[in-house]
Amino acid sequence: TKDILTRGEQFLEESNKAWKVYQALPQTPEEKLLSDDVEKKRSEYISNGLQAMIKAVRDGNAQQADALVMAGILPASRALEAS
Repeated sequence: TKDILTRGEQFLEESNKAWKVYQALPQTPEEKLLSDDVEKKRSEYISNGLQAMIKAVRDGNAQQADALVMAGILPASRALEAS
């Protein structure tokens, strides 16, 4: 489990780097509005979803991790995907 969590954190770090590269590209005003919306939903998904779940798993709290997936990660993921 520890190796899986570490690998997941590495993927998240790579995702953050790629997102920063994208945000540094020139954007039209319309595209900026869209990317700002995605940024807000992405931050929610990562902070209150993925990172909270990783912490719960590291702490050995499987019940909390499961609850976070159902109540936090899945809805936040759907909102991010829709953006």
